[in-house]
Amino acid sequence: MRTAAAVLLELELEEPPEEELEEELPPEEPLLLRVELPPPQAARARRARAAAARAAARGR
Repeated sequence: MRTAAAVLLELELEEPPEEELEEELPPEEPLLLRVELPPPQAARARRARAAAARAAARGR
C-alpha cells in the first residue's frame, strides 16, 4: 500500500531535470527510498497496513 506522499515522490523522480541525468541508475536497479516515521505515525501506518491486508484476505 503506497501513500500519497510516496506516489508524489515517485512522480518527481520519474522525470529528473537534464542536469541531474549524469548519475543515472541502470534500469534493473530500481531506486528504493525508506522514510523513517516517528513512533506514533509508524504504529498507525502498521495498523493501517494490517487492516488493508485483512480486508484483502476477505476479498474486499
